[in-house]
Amino acid sequence: MKIEVCINRLEDVHFLQSFAVDRIELCIELGCGGLTPSLAMIEKAVSISKIPIHVLVRPRSGDFIYDEETYATLLQDCVTIQSLGVAGIVTGGLTPEGLLPVAFLAQLRNNLSDCALYFHRAFDDVANPENALSELIKLGFDGVLSSGQHLTAHEGIENLKHWKDIAEGNLIVMPGSGIDASNVFYFKEAGFEWVHLSAKRELTPSSVSLFNAPQYGLNQRALKDFIDKVKSNE
Repeated sequence: MKIEVCINRLEDVHFLQSFAVDRIELCIELGCGGLTPSLAMIEKAVSISKIPIHVLVRPRSGDFIYDEETYATLLQDCVTIQSLGVAGIVTGGLTPEGLLPVAFLAQLRNNLSDCALYFHRAFDDVANPENALSELIKLGFDGVLSSGQHLTAHEGIENLKHWKDIAEGNLIVMPGSGIDASNVFYFKEAGFEWVHLSAKRELTPSSVSLFNAPQYGLNQRALKDFIDKVKSNE
């Protein structure tokens, strides 16, 4: 089983170089589910990391229903980020009816021939996940990140296993949300190729301010325990 760790600080890119993880997902603002990092941050992360980096491209917090102008910006962001040498991009969107914006996703795939393309956790709000999964396979997506349309991937594991069977290896179904050393065994036993976690901890604010919001960094101890659990008996 392979491990993807989501982080939102360059400091943690440095830390991860000494851990046995297989991929980094880079974002900012983990507290709101993650947003697109700056181009400078992405470029620096790629330059210092021996571990492949996927970048989350999400233009704002809140829902995943975007207008045409936002989709156009999102597409340009993805093309620019691909040019920085990332291994993959993680993004997505939905129509007001909860369906996939197929025309946009096809355009996205056509413009991202040099990196992997994953659909993010907007999949957990999609109206018909089986149909959506088939559409993503036809579009040529490499994977989908999901908690099985439940709060945590452990709660949604039966859906995730079902979708993995439907995908038949044509697309990676990657469980994410609430996965830790106490429950990763279930995903390992079910034969998932990848798991996704943030292993985050809330950082202590350096000062009191009206503008301070919770900030998150890597919980190195929790990550080490997780890696030990995943890699045991392999």
